[in-house]
Amino acid sequence: MNPRTDVDLKGVNVLVVDDAPDNRLLVSRFLSIAGATVATATNASEGISIALGGDFDLVLMDIQMPGMDGYEAMRRLRNLRYTVPVVALTAHAMGSERSRCLAAGFEEYLTKPIARAHLIETVKRLALIHKEAIAQSIQPADTQPDQAQQPARREESQNQGHT
Repeated sequence: MNPRTDVDLKGVNVLVVDDAPDNRLLVSRFLSIAGATVATATNASEGISIALGGDFDLVLMDIQMPGMDGYEAMRRLRNLRYTVPVVALTAHAMGSERSRCLAAGFEEYLTKPIARAHLIETVKRLALIHKEAIAQSIQPADTQPDQAQQPARREESQNQGHT
């Protein structure tokens, strides 16, 4: 194990949605070893429920699942205004499948078998973007001055002294 990658995902919460137990175990193990906290779901319906009820930085969603597939799950999540990044997991490595996943609202696309380093890099990159977006959205309004209004405020204060 590379000591550097063993903590790359510390503090990252990931949901893995896959109907195949072996895939869930492998992906969960890769992520846990890298320091992530991992929850799993065995199908799309369960994945939607867990995603909506949890505090995740990223969801990894299998595309081909019985019953409801990953595309339908993604459509339902986005209709519910779920903003956490969702990454498609699929055995189909064709460019058309990647385009279809991205068009469906997935932030990224990973093919099976999963390459550990690529998985960790993708999760780290997208989780960081998500965490930064959340941090910016919860800062108090007075710490985020409106850049467009700052020059106007300066002009107002300058004009007040010249009346």
